[in-house]
Amino acid sequence: MSGDHSEREKLKGHSKPMFYQGKLYPSARHLLLANPELVAGGDLSKVVTSLNDKARRAKNKGEIENLSLDEISVKYGLSKVRFVDEFDEWVAVLDEGNSGSLFYEVK
Repeated sequence: MSGDHSEREKLKGHSKPMFYQGKLYPSARHLLLANPELVAGGDLSKVVTSLNDKARRAKNKGEIENLSLDEISVKYGLSKVRFVDEFDEWVAVLDEGNSGSLFYEVK
């Protein structure tokens, strides 16, 4: 990996990766920052909270697993993701398996 790790954003273990339009994002906040049209001039924090609440409800209904980074690391034997640029490599590993029901998809 290139660059200084102190300059990179660290991912928290409880971050919930999310799919949107065929792309996997490390968290709801990353998804919304990359797709500002989804916020539509609203409060980013409120939209992140709403998105995470929807994912939590879907998990409680048994519709998705909605695993955190820590839970995925344990379940699939992957090392914990610590930096955003490591996320792409981690996604490639998950992409080899069936991860369709692991994450919340925004529609």
